[in-house]
Amino acid sequence: MKHISVRSIAYLGVLAAMGVVLAALRPVNLWDVRVSFTFVPVAAAAILFGPLSAAVVGALIDVLGAILFPTGSFFPGFTLTAAVQGAIFGLLLYQRRRDADGSDGTDGGQAASASPFRRPGTWLRPLAAALLSALVCTLALNTLWISVLNGVPFVPLLLRRLIQAAVMAPVQFAVLLFLRPALLRAFPRVS
Repeated sequence: MKHISVRSIAYLGVLAAMGVVLAALRPVNLWDVRVSFTFVPVAAAAILFGPLSAAVVGALIDVLGAILFPTGSFFPGFTLTAAVQGAIFGLLLYQRRRDADGSDGTDGGQAASASPFRRPGTWLRPLAAALLSALVCTLALNTLWISVLNGVPFVPLLLRRLIQAAVMAPVQFAVLLFLRPALLRAFPRVS
């Protein structure tokens, strides 16, 4: 089992706190579309620490946000969705980095410093993460939880929530595309 350092726990705590603050801010509501940036700290945890840490941060943000800033009754399904989103981001965005001597570490940020569009394939992982997050978390899981909570039929609700997924997927893609190289350059030896 991989040991996690005190520094890593501190970084994860700061990311969770940032997520709680972002959850407390009112999201931008446009008709039936809710644009929120609470995924950013979860994605940062995924990029720097991997899927398990990101899943824990996502779940912590959901639980702490529900306790500190309740907007309704707490439902553990949404916590599961937040953890799944962190795991998806971690599986697709985290890459173990190696030093020149072959030890775990980073390349000093050199590979991350290039523009995401200059190297082929660097935009595929953020695109896959945004699309899977939209399909699995926004469309499938959250629609199921809303349907269960409100007693609304699943399929009509799913059709309405397609707009939410269609708006949030490009937003997540754009943020993930530029967040990943920036974090790898700023924190070359965090994980």
